[in-house]
Amino acid sequence: MADGTLLEIAGLTAGYGGGMVLHGLDLTVGPGEPVALMGRNGVGKTTLLKTVMGLLRPRGGTIRLDGARIDGLPPFRIARAGIAYVPQGREVFADLTVEENLILGDLAAADAGRGYELFPALAERRREPAGRLSGGQQQQLAIARALMARPRLLLLDEPSEGVQPSVVIEMADALAAVAAAEGMAVVLVEQNVDLALRLAGRVVFMDRGRVVAEEGGDALRADPSRLDAHLVL
Repeated sequence: MADGTLLEIAGLTAGYGGGMVLHGLDLTVGPGEPVALMGRNGVGKTTLLKTVMGLLRPRGGTIRLDGARIDGLPPFRIARAGIAYVPQGREVFADLTVEENLILGDLAAADAGRGYELFPALAERRREPAGRLSGGQQQQLAIARALMARPRLLLLDEPSEGVQPSVVIEMADALAAVAAAEGMAVVLVEQNVDLALRLAGRVVFMDRGRVVAEEGGDALRADPSRLDAHLVL
């Protein structure tokens, strides 16, 4: 888009059954911009990602990618438009090998080399069922699979959950490298402050289904105590 916006969300409302979770939410993300969404449990962060990905139909508002409306489209069309999603809980195909999982991320790929470049440890276990991997390796596999198709926007939901700190750092550095090299934007839902601040150029705070504040990543890294004021809203 001419104004440098990749993802534009305006007045978004969404929920489950008779309950509303998102209440007129507004958010923009620029090309190549890494953004972290933070807030207490239940404020709508995961609901927002699911709605952007088409897994939950919005009840109002608009979602645009490069100026074209994608709200209401099925997930496969949103994926083709350039958005990839790694949900909470990893969701790898446990009975398929590591390599088969990666190739499913891009059926047009001749091999899974891109995934191994991102996380070399996966190459050593390429012939093993994904269910035998550790939790951290399964998360690496889920992220690598999502990146196989070279998305323009990656949605990540709690990637550090149940993952040891050294692996979290490795994941953050790999994501930052891909984002910088390929201009990929990232929207990250994360309770791990260290990971959020390591990756994000901007942190957006949510409460009661709305965006209530935002801070630059540099400012929060310089003074992490500023997080407290936002997270107790």
